[in-house]
Amino acid sequence: MKSTFGSNDCQLLCINSLWDTVEDQNNIRLFMQDLSTKCIIPHMEQKIRTLNEQVSATRKGFRNQIKNLWWRKGKDDFPDKPDDPVYTYSSNESQNRLLADYAFMLRDYELALSNYRLISTDYKLDKAWKRYAGVQEMLGLTYFLLDQSRKKAEYCLEDALNTYLRLGSQGQQNATRCGVWWAGMLKARDEYKEAATVFFRVSGTFAVRCYACPAKGTAVPTASY
Repeated sequence: MKSTFGSNDCQLLCINSLWDTVEDQNNIRLFMQDLSTKCIIPHMEQKIRTLNEQVSATRKGFRNQIKNLWWRKGKDDFPDKPDDPVYTYSSNESQNRLLADYAFMLRDYELALSNYRLISTDYKLDKAWKRYAGVQEMLGLTYFLLDQSRKKAEYCLEDALNTYLRLGSQGQQNATRCGVWWAGMLKARDEYKEAATVFFRVSGTFAVRCYACPAKGTAVPTASY
C-alpha cells in the first residue's frame, strides 16, 4: 500500500477489538477527522470545481441552448418509462445532479439551489417524474436551509410528494420520506398543526401498501425502511 500511495497517505489504525476503550474511541475520532479534512472534503471540492466547469461548458452559449432544446423536444414524443435507465452516469443530467448534491453536502446551498433548478426543468421536460420529484424534494430542503422562502420550500416538497404519489407503488417509499422531511420542516417552525396534517397524509401511504395475503387472508404491511 505504501509503495502505491506513498507513506504520507497511508495510516494504520490499531483498535482493540476486545475492549472498547477511551483510547480506541479517540483514535477512531482522530482518524475520521483526518480522513475527512485531508482526503474526502478536498476530493469533493475538486470534484465540484471540475463538474462546475463541465456543466457551464455544456449549457452556456446559444448553440448549446438550441441543441439542448431541440433534443428535448424530440424526447417528448416517447412515452414515459420510469423503470428504464434513461440517464447514464456520464450524461449531462447526471453530472448536473451530482454537482448539486456535492454542493449541498458541503453546505454551498446557493450553488446547489441553482443546479437543482436547472436539472428540475430538464427532468420535467423529459417526463422523468421520479427523478423530477427527487430534485423537487432537494429544492425544498435547500430553500429551508437557506431560510429564503417558506412558500417555495413548502411548494417544492408538496410538489415532490404529489409526484411520488402519482407514481403509485414505485414512489410510495419516497413519498413517505418526503412527507417526514416536510413535517420535520414544519415542526422546526413550530407549525405543529400543519405538521400533523402532513403526517396524516403520509400515513395513508401505509394503508395503501397493506394488502391481503392470498394464502392466509391476513393483512401484511409491506412498508420498509
